[in-house]
Amino acid sequence: MCIACRKRLPQNELLRLTKTEGTVIVDNKRKLSGRGVYVCKNCLDTLNTKILSKVFKTAVCEENLKSIKEGMIDTKTKK
Repeated sequence: MCIACRKRLPQNELLRLTKTEGTVIVDNKRKLSGRGVYVCKNCLDTLNTKILSKVFKTAVCEENLKSIKEGMIDTKTKK
């Protein structure tokens, strides 16, 4: 289920974000340990620090969110 729009989608249509060592990263292989949440590709642009801070129960900074979005743009262009 997407944390932004709350739609239930197949897991292969969702991106997994994981909190490890105080930062949130994209878990492309879906195997990293730590708290993981899913977001659909359509909601990636609307994702903000308020949503991430709430689901991960910790403060997420703008720089971390920016790096997540930039990483996903790079991943999309490579495929």
